[in-house]
Amino acid sequence: MIGDGNVVYLHDRITGISISPSNEAVSDRFVDYLKTKTTHTIQYTRPSDESAIYHISVADRSLGEYFARICRGAANKQIPDDMLGESETVLWSLLDGLLSTDGNTARRRYEYSTTSVKLARQIEFILMRLGVTYAIRTRNSKSNFTRNHPVYCIQINAQDSANINIVHSERQFEPFNDSVSKNNHDFAVLKPFIKAKYGRGVSALNYAYKATDRKLKYEQLMLVNDKLPELCNKMRNILPMEVKSIEDVPDEEFVYDIGVQDNENFVLHNGIVAHNTVFASVQLSPGVPTLWKDKPVVYKGRVWDGEQAPHRTYGEFEREVRLAFKALMDVMLDGDY
Repeated sequence: MIGDGNVVYLHDRITGISISPSNEAVSDRFVDYLKTKTTHTIQYTRPSDESAIYHISVADRSLGEYFARICRGAANKQIPDDMLGESETVLWSLLDGLLSTDGNTARRRYEYSTTSVKLARQIEFILMRLGVTYAIRTRNSKSNFTRNHPVYCIQINAQDSANINIVHSERQFEPFNDSVSKNNHDFAVLKPFIKAKYGRGVSALNYAYKATDRKLKYEQLMLVNDKLPELCNKMRNILPMEVKSIEDVPDEEFVYDIGVQDNENFVLHNGIVAHNTVFASVQLSPGVPTLWKDKPVVYKGRVWDGEQAPHRTYGEFEREVRLAFKALMDVMLDGDY
């Protein structure tokens, strides 16, 4: 409904819902869902021409009122807050639905665009809970500029996109092939380091090491594995790139620090380099850590282990922990302004 759905009105009164997906698997899945939520007749029309648009509708006022909360206009779309505290299985299913309807693919990546700032924040929260790497940017399109609704574009990392399974078969990616990416990458930025560490004889390994203007491919890089095994092992998981420019930015805005205990210089999964981070950081698990799920709760000066107090475990409070995490992330995403 968030993607391709609409609430049906008649004389300003809600009469039901309709949805028009472009994929048969998505349509069938939504019809199966409606069968569990309504006893009213479901109208399901399959496409008879090349438009390939499926039409699903049901005249159920109560169902329409429920969905009106989450899809009343593009800029007001949102996910019910109670769903954000559900299990990761539910969140993966929700992400599947979003990408199968309003999602797009570009350069082996999933993208999702919305004019709803709340929906964008909610999707960010879901991706963080699922450990999915993403980037978000804001743009204005001609169709939305006059309405003053910026478009929030969320792009998922290529590696994570390949590991996400969605119902929309035409938008599924083939498994990510690391060798393809490595073979296309130029490791020439490492040449000065390799020549200094390898010593005499490196130029004889391959012409790529002799010519300064020639690219260095992955298989050519691996020729130095006998003397530089540590470097080659690192390059199996890292694609080095040359820093083209460094620009000083006036410190008129807030700078957010990222830190890891006992190690303040590191490279993040999405390629961001964090250097000399010396401020405090917040490190929390979205839910109850596996280590603590079966442990008795300590509360009000007692251990709730069945002896001092009735037996209760931290795992029983999964929902409360996730809601607390959501509240913290809401504040953090809003920033300091």
